[in-house]
Amino acid sequence: MQEAVLITNPAAVATSQHVKEVIVKALSADLHVEVVDTAAPGHATEVASQAVRSGVDLVVAFGGDGTMNEVANGMVGSDTSLGILPGGNANVVCRNLGLPADIVEATGRLLNGLRGNRIRRISVGRTEGRCFLVSCGLGLRPPAASETAREVRHDAASEATYGAASETANEAAGQRPNEDAADPPGPDAVAEHRRGPRFPGRHLLESAFRAAIRDRSGRDARIRLSAGDVTEAVVVALITNTSQLSYVGDWPVTLAPEARLEEGLDLLAMRHFPLSYVPRLAWSALWGGSHVHYKQVLYLHDLGRVRATSDGRPFSVHLDGEFLDDRTEVEIELIRDGLAVLV
Repeated sequence: MQEAVLITNPAAVATSQHVKEVIVKALSADLHVEVVDTAAPGHATEVASQAVRSGVDLVVAFGGDGTMNEVANGMVGSDTSLGILPGGNANVVCRNLGLPADIVEATGRLLNGLRGNRIRRISVGRTEGRCFLVSCGLGLRPPAASETAREVRHDAASEATYGAASETANEAAGQRPNEDAADPPGPDAVAEHRRGPRFPGRHLLESAFRAAIRDRSGRDARIRLSAGDVTEAVVVALITNTSQLSYVGDWPVTLAPEARLEEGLDLLAMRHFPLSYVPRLAWSALWGGSHVHYKQVLYLHDLGRVRATSDGRPFSVHLDGEFLDDRTEVEIELIRDGLAVLV
């Protein structure tokens, strides 16, 4: 019988004790399963890395996208298979792989993949020794309610633009205006707070709006990007090899329409960020993907490396939603076929 380690995040939305027991019982029919609950940031990476060194056949990650990121960081470059069970809110990694977002269906899919030995090798990005499965963002600040409110109060036109963009996104996704309001913070939010500022997918629109305001006021650094034979100055950028970076309900937010998990990195950046672009980007990301041809948009496909430097002022950096310290220089590289995923 094959050996497996099940790494769970007990603070994630769907990882109750009862659900975990049901999953373990199902997996135990085909596997000898060791269960490890994460206790602190970085713990999942340590457990996954140790499992790889010990020759375990399969590591199963049960949690949200943050858990997937940590587990993958302990496995990149190995031949050990990664199984994914969705336990978060958005489950972006799971959905981009075409796996079920429902935990019961996902468990059945994992067992079928195991029995059929269905392995998919995907590429990942890396910067400063840390890998990302979804995206690396440059120049997008973590949400700060007080700052956002202060900026909006001083600009009625900006408030109208943000309101229009919100309605555009909701209408495109078939939602009522307030249907996607954030839920009250629960254990998952408390656990994430330990790790510092986060960049949940639901804040993409807000962050775009704030970036446009900051670009107009000249408060953020200009970021000089170099990729292949292209060098350009931008205000914000996303580097990814997944086409869908978030979801509005079940509706995908497709910011990098040409990105493929098996290929190189795609780059989406704004040379300048006019406020009028916010609702246009929101609509295009939900319906059509024409934003890659906009005048102020820089879009590059299938890259092996991206280098970013500033004019001396630091810019923000996030990996799969977790913010690092601000940088004046960063290099992002592709690890092709770096991860073996059970599908």
